[in-house]
Amino acid sequence: MKRKRYLVFGILVAVLFDIVIEWEFVVFPHPWIKRLVSLIGLIVIVATTNYLANKNKQ
Repeated sequence: MKRKRYLVFGILVAVLFDIVIEWEFVVFPHPWIKRLVSLIGLIVIVATTNYLANKNKQ
């Protein structure tokens, strides 16, 4: 049950991050920079949620 909560939290953070990236698109005119940053953000979010879920499981 706790893992599902972390998953929902991760998705919410990812959506917020995506909104921030969309807004930052004005600053970064190149689409590949935006894709790279959003990909890095998504990897960080997934890694953090997995780490938190595993830490609480112990």
